[in-house]
Amino acid sequence: MEKALSAPNAILHGLAGLVRDSGLLVAGRLLGTAASFLFLLLLARTLAPHEVGAFLSVVSAAFLASVVVTLNIEAGSIRFLASARANARADVMSGVIFIGRAVLVIMSPLVVGGFLLGFFHWGGKTALQFPLLLLLVAAAIPIMGWLRLSASHATALCRPLKGSLPRSAVQPFLLLLIYAAVWAVGAVSLDVAALSFLAAFAAAAFLQFSLLRKSMRGVSHKPRNISDWRQWTAHGICLSPVILLQENLQHTVILIATLSLDVADIAVLGVALRFVAIIRFGVMAVNMVASPRISAAMASGASDEAVSQLRSAALVRIAPAAFASIAIFAFAAPVLSLFGAEYARGAGALAWFLLIPLSAAILGPNQLILNIAGERRAILIVSCFALLALAIAIPAGASAAGLNGAAAAAALVYVSWEAALFHAAKIKVGLDAS
Repeated sequence: MEKALSAPNAILHGLAGLVRDSGLLVAGRLLGTAASFLFLLLLARTLAPHEVGAFLSVVSAAFLASVVVTLNIEAGSIRFLASARANARADVMSGVIFIGRAVLVIMSPLVVGGFLLGFFHWGGKTALQFPLLLLLVAAAIPIMGWLRLSASHATALCRPLKGSLPRSAVQPFLLLLIYAAVWAVGAVSLDVAALSFLAAFAAAAFLQFSLLRKSMRGVSHKPRNISDWRQWTAHGICLSPVILLQENLQHTVILIATLSLDVADIAVLGVALRFVAIIRFGVMAVNMVASPRISAAMASGASDEAVSQLRSAALVRIAPAAFASIAIFAFAAPVLSLFGAEYARGAGALAWFLLIPLSAAILGPNQLILNIAGERRAILIVSCFALLALAIAIPAGASAAGLNGAAAAAALVYVSWEAALFHAAKIKVGLDAS
C-alpha cells in the first residue's frame, strides 16, 4: 500500500516544488523590477537629465553587449544541458558548461574593446564628457555575461533559484541600496552611479558563484565532450534576435534611439519605457506560470486542453494590463513629473509605448507556442525583420517627430512583430493564443 502511494506522493511533491520555485522566481523578478524603477527615480531626482540619458545609453549598450559576450550560447542550455542530464551524459554536460565559459573568456576582451572603441568613435559628447562612466560600465560586461551564463546553466541543472535570483532580484536591489546609501551620506554623481552599477553586478556574481559552486563543481570537473560545440553556438546566435526584442527590448530601443536623439531625450525615453516594463512584467509573469501547462498539453497532442490553458491565461493577463495601461495613460504627465518637471514631456512617448504590453497581453505567448512546436526558423525570420525595422524606423521617426516619433516607431514595430508571431502560430501550429 505504501508503495502504491509513493508515486502520487512523488507527483504532489514535485508539483509543490514547481509551484514554490515558480512563485519565488516571479517574486524575485517583481522585486528586481521594483528596485530598478526606484533606482531610476532616485537617479532622475539626483542627476541632470543629460547625465541620466548618458547613463541609460551606456548601460543599455552594456546589456546588449552582455548578450554578444557569450554569443547567447546560454539560450541552448535548457535544451542541450538538460537533455544531457536526462540521459546521464556527464561528459556532454561538462562540455556544454566548458564551451560556454570558454566563449565568455575569448569574447570578453573583444566585446569590451569594441564597446569602448564604438563609444569613443560614435558616442560623441558622452564619451568625451563621461570617460569614467564608460570604463566602469565596460568592466561590468564580462560579469553580466557570467551571470547570464551561470543562471541558464543552473536552471538546466534544476537549480533555478540559486542561478536566477542573484541576477533578477539581488543585483537591482543592491544597485538601489548602494546608490541610495551614498546619496544619504553625501553628494552623488554619474561616476557614483556607474561604480554602484559595477559593484552591484560584482556582488551578485559572487553570491551566485558561491551558491552554485558545489553543484557546478560536480559537473564541470568531469571529462568533457565538446563535439557538438558548433551546434550549441549556432543555436545561441540564432536566438539572439528574440532576446533583444523580449528580455532586452528597452535597451535595444534606447541604444538605437541614441543614434538620433540627444541624451536629455534619451532620459525621458528611458523613464517612459520603465513604466511599460512594469506592465510587461505582469504579462510575462502570467505567461511564465502558464507555460508548463501549455507545454504539457501541446506535447501530449491535447489541442483542446492547450486552447483552454491559453484562454485562461488570456483572461488573467488582459484585464490587468488594460486597466494599468488606462490608468498610466490618464495620469501620464503627473506620474512622469515625479521624476522631475523635465520628464512630463514624455507623456506622448509613454502613450505610444503602452501599445507594447497591450499587444503582448492581447495576442498571447506566440513565441512560446512556436518554440514548443519546433518552429524556431519562423521565430528567427520574423525577429530579424523586426530588428531591422526598428533600426530603420526609430531614427526615421526621431528625425520626423523627435521623441514622440521615435516612441511611435518603436511601438508600432513591436506590435507588428507580435502580430506576425500570432499569425505564424495560427498558420503553422493551428493555435490562437489571443
